[in-house]
Amino acid sequence: MKIKTLFLFLFLFLTHFQNVQALCFKTNLKFTYLAKPQSEATEVCYYKNKNQINYLTSPSCFQLTCESLKNLPKNIKLQDDLPSYGSIGFKICETVGGVGQIIEYTNNFNQTESTSRCLFKSPDWVENSYLVDRYK
Repeated sequence: MKIKTLFLFLFLFLTHFQNVQALCFKTNLKFTYLAKPQSEATEVCYYKNKNQINYLTSPSCFQLTCESLKNLPKNIKLQDDLPSYGSIGFKICETVGGVGQIIEYTNNFNQTESTSRCLFKSPDWVENSYLVDRYK
C-alpha cells in the first residue's frame, strides 16, 4: 500500500511540474520604448487563476510570486488627476507605481496577439487585465 501511495504522489508531483513548465514559452515581444519600436527575444508565462482565466506575466512573476506583486496595496483609489481617457488597466498600473505598455507577441500556436502590460521594477511585469481583475 505504501509503495502505491508513493508512486501516486510521485506521478502527481511530476505531472504538476510538467504542467507548470508548459505554461512558459519563448517568444519575441514587440513594444515601443522612448517612441522607438523595440523587439526582445524573451520568455513569457501564463498564470491561470481559480476562475481559469489566463494572464500573461514575466517569468519572474509566474504564479504571482514576484516582489513587485507582493508589495502591491490591498486596495487602491484611482488618482483624481489621471486623464479621463485611456484604459482602466493603464490607470491602475500607474496608480500602483508601474508603467503601462502595449505589447505584441507570438503565442504557442504561432498566432500574433497583442495586450497591455504593467512594468514594475525589472524584470517584473503582469498583464494589465490581471490588475483590473485584482482591483475590481
